[in-house]
Amino acid sequence: MTMSTMGDIFYDYQLKNWLQSGKTNKQSHDLYQTAVLTYLRELANFHMNRLIGPALSVDFNDSGLA
Repeated sequence: MTMSTMGDIFYDYQLKNWLQSGKTNKQSHDLYQTAVLTYLRELANFHMNRLIGPALSVDFNDSGLA
């Protein structure tokens, strides 16, 4: 499982933009945070499916992270 190069660059830019704004640019922060949480949720689902199979895997979409 990978994130595309362009996606990685875009969200890396959002993090840098948020930090350079003195952590005041809410839009950059929100875009970055959403991307990271989505990526982590997908990564967890991917590994759960590989470990225990799709029939028994946990649905992390209802975890309250989004």
